[in-house]
Amino acid sequence: MAEWYYIEAGQTRGPVDDEAIRVLASVGRLNAASQLMQSGSSQWSTLGAFEAQLGLQRSATGGYGPTGAPPPPPPPPPAGYVPPPPGYGAPPPGYAAPPPGYGMASGYRPASGPVTAFGRTASHWWKRAVALILDAIILSIPISILTSMSGGGFERTTVDGETRIEWHGGGLFVGVIVGLLYYALLNGGAKGQTIGKMAMRIQVRDIDTGGPIGVGRGFGRQLMIYLFTFACVIPLLLDYLSPLWDQRRQAWHDKVVRSVVVDVV
Repeated sequence: MAEWYYIEAGQTRGPVDDEAIRVLASVGRLNAASQLMQSGSSQWSTLGAFEAQLGLQRSATGGYGPTGAPPPPPPPPPAGYVPPPPGYGAPPPGYAAPPPGYGMASGYRPASGPVTAFGRTASHWWKRAVALILDAIILSIPISILTSMSGGGFERTTVDGETRIEWHGGGLFVGVIVGLLYYALLNGGAKGQTIGKMAMRIQVRDIDTGGPIGVGRGFGRQLMIYLFTFACVIPLLLDYLSPLWDQRRQAWHDKVVRSVVVDVV
């Protein structure tokens, strides 16, 4: 009498004898396509290939007729097996699901927007807008002082009965230089933060690595904003609004230098 290994529910079982295989087939646990291997062999085949050897005959429905014998007992557990304690795997009475966020690290907050390649959440547009306003207020102080020192400013003149308000002096040039230095040095610095961004807890980072973009790229980033300003008001407006519909929440000037504004962890 031969001994057999068989596969049931994705698990290899056995060895069992010929009669056990016949019983398993008769109760429907094995069919003609079930995998079977004779003890001492290394080749698996189907039960259908051993029908003659086992004395099995398929019915009209394709199954095997009952043998009248009870199904064989399950194979013994492997050596050293220790059964789990009673009730193991079932929750105790009164068990309820853990509260939302249970098990998360302290201070963890789910991402509320697109996440960058380096695992940081891109900042909301309103945070950038508030930071921009704060920076404009801060910059207006030194620009006003330097403009007054250079003799620049607005002047009202009347020509042929027509009143005009014109800008005189180097105030505009001073404003551009101060702005370039301010944003290039701070956005391109190690922290990637102007004073406004510090207040809003956001910073400028390289979109690929998450590191600083450097002063050079910080200069180019701000220069693009000035180019949009001098070209026309509409490109500047679209540039500032573009994070609202961009998948990465990047403005156009961010895309030029491959930067992104993210929340500070």
